[in-house]
Amino acid sequence: MHNKKHIIIYSHGFGVEKDDRDLFTDLASEFSSSLNIMFDYNLVDKANNTLIVTSLRQQSRKLTEEINKYFSKYPGSVIDLVCHSQGCVVAAASAPTAIRKTIFLAPPDNLDINKLNAKFNRPGSHIDINGESRLVRRDGTTTIVPKAYWDSIKNLQLFSLYNRFCKSTGITIIEATDDEVLGQTDFSKADETIGLQSIKGDHNFTGSARSELKESVRELLK
Repeated sequence: MHNKKHIIIYSHGFGVEKDDRDLFTDLASEFSSSLNIMFDYNLVDKANNTLIVTSLRQQSRKLTEEINKYFSKYPGSVIDLVCHSQGCVVAAASAPTAIRKTIFLAPPDNLDINKLNAKFNRPGSHIDINGESRLVRRDGTTTIVPKAYWDSIKNLQLFSLYNRFCKSTGITIIEATDDEVLGQTDFSKADETIGLQSIKGDHNFTGSARSELKESVRELLK
């Protein structure tokens, strides 16, 4: 039986489905009595093993719609956000109000498009920030990134977004110290009210890092 008085909404990262490669499913298992909400920002074509990324504006609009839907459906409920990677940027750009707590898991400290050339250099990958890109992922899926997405992330000042968002919600950043996707991140520009924790693990907190992450999230949202 779900407790409709506590709702957790999950904001997934770049180029993945709503469960964020099972990261969110695993975390949600710690909150079986709460109502856990996951949804897709992207267009998923399972038949062709392909995912089409939507623009940051579209993703922000989708998150706002989901939050408003559950506030309306369960008035008086407490809503928390758990965000991973680029899903943190989406939440900060949306800047929803009346969110009790927000957890940022391995958030980026910048959106350097040039770094993608090194990350997605597998055969068949092609990056064109002025057109459509195709990224071959290590799990065999293909991510298609349209020009509208690249345009939507140009010139974003992430710390301006993060520091604005923390005025309306309690934010805790949990960074991964061995992040193979983002590399070493620096949150010294974050507002002093934003909590910062570190876990020795990769970008998705796999292996032994997962149990430590679950414990931290459980403690933060209790």
